[in-house]
Amino acid sequence: MQKRWLMFLSTFILSAPFVHADLMQTLNNVWWSVLRNVGNLGLLGMSDGGAVVALTRILIGLLVFTLVFGLLSAAGGRGTSGSTPAEGGTSASRSNNALNFLSRSQSMTVAAIIATISAIFLPAQVLLAVGSGFGTIIGLLLIGIPVIGFLYLLLTTNTTVPSEQRAYLVIKCVACAVLLWILNAMKFHVSGVLS
Repeated sequence: MQKRWLMFLSTFILSAPFVHADLMQTLNNVWWSVLRNVGNLGLLGMSDGGAVVALTRILIGLLVFTLVFGLLSAAGGRGTSGSTPAEGGTSASRSNNALNFLSRSQSMTVAAIIATISAIFLPAQVLLAVGSGFGTIIGLLLIGIPVIGFLYLLLTTNTTVPSEQRAYLVIKCVACAVLLWILNAMKFHVSGVLS
């Protein structure tokens, strides 16, 4: 039995130079094709503009469903629709929630219908405006958080020990250089987009 494994292993090792498949090139081609298809939404088989609108429609529908279902669940909709005081529910607890007559599945159905209607009947221009607005907000947050963090470091780091002041000055200098680099990169990209 061990000779069979040894023979298989030696055959595999000796046949390796005769295989002409370039594994790294194949993996590189797969990686770039996945990036190209996912990056420009080519996997949907639509034009770029239509694919963006379709994907935004799906995402807005999911967002509306989540928000409406959360609101319906918070405003009631947790109990059963036929709960009576004899079954364990009290009339006082039933009158507190305005939507207590909806069960969880009914809340889910209502939320799905509202989300579907809103996703279908929103115009494409509104969808693109909402998507670009969310993209702008996230971009500003991703740029603003490091800037605010470095500014906080610059304004709050102080020391009274003279030997440590040089290290704090070097840290502040590096933080100022990073801030200047971030703001210059942002200025370059914003001016390229606006012109």
